[in-house]
Amino acid sequence: MLLLLTVILSCALCSRPFVSAYETRLINKLLLNYDKRIRPVKNSSHAVEVTIEPQIYSLIDVDELHEILKILLWLPQGWTDENLSWDPSEWDNITLVNVPASELWMPDGYIFNTIEIREALSLSQIYARVDFNGMVEVDLSKVISVRCPLDLISFPFDTQNCSLQFGSWGYQAHQLTHIVRNTFVLVNNQNSEWDIVSFSAKKTKTWYKSMHNQSRQFEEIFYTLSIKRKPLYYIVVLVVPSFLIANICLVGLFTPNSANGEREEKVTLGLTTLLTMAVVLNIVAGEMPKSSTGLPLLGTGDTFS
Repeated sequence: MLLLLTVILSCALCSRPFVSAYETRLINKLLLNYDKRIRPVKNSSHAVEVTIEPQIYSLIDVDELHEILKILLWLPQGWTDENLSWDPSEWDNITLVNVPASELWMPDGYIFNTIEIREALSLSQIYARVDFNGMVEVDLSKVISVRCPLDLISFPFDTQNCSLQFGSWGYQAHQLTHIVRNTFVLVNNQNSEWDIVSFSAKKTKTWYKSMHNQSRQFEEIFYTLSIKRKPLYYIVVLVVPSFLIANICLVGLFTPNSANGEREEKVTLGLTTLLTMAVVLNIVAGEMPKSSTGLPLLGTGDTFS
């Protein structure tokens, strides 16, 4: 019995490096003479088709004063690399290998209107999944800050639309094209002030002039992220006090004079109301960007009150 267990254990230990050796030799073969600087097509007139499906993992922050949106974006990408295919029957039925993304050709997709972008992991830390047909899949994660002009007329019941302009940094439309899948939002958003309403995409092609005055066509994808404010806090802090102050103003306007004809009560009430309204307006002004489109109706109403 002891001899049998020894034989089984020995076989198990031997089989592991045997399988690993197949995979190691396969990866070495795939990367032998592989040039990651060259687009992965054997016919240079063909465009590389890159499938992208960006996902908003989390809405981190909306800086209303500076009109900046900060999100955590997942960016899965997939394409066919014609130089990375093999016959599984010749390689111990291996159909999928993981290869460092830094060793492979990668699409140079970029968000043009970003202010700041931080990669969660560098390419040397990310592994691409490569199957025997040459299909490559890579999942990237980025923290992105973009400009988002705000329309605060309906504050605090406003919905904002922020745009992400995505495209290839260097490849023209005939060299690289994107296949845009339906985008969706993960339900992991825990932002206390904003809800994500939708995330949609529109693909266009645009002509640009080069520095040598040559026309070149590039593909661009415009993503629109719609977010809606959670108004409860502002209802309690701003809307309800503004409503009460407006009613107090009306009551004070029709309050009769005292018996001796003095109007001290009206003056006191008016000054108190004015000071309270100034505090409310100061709160509203502190939340608003100075370049916002139009004035919030709430602030306008408080001013005329």
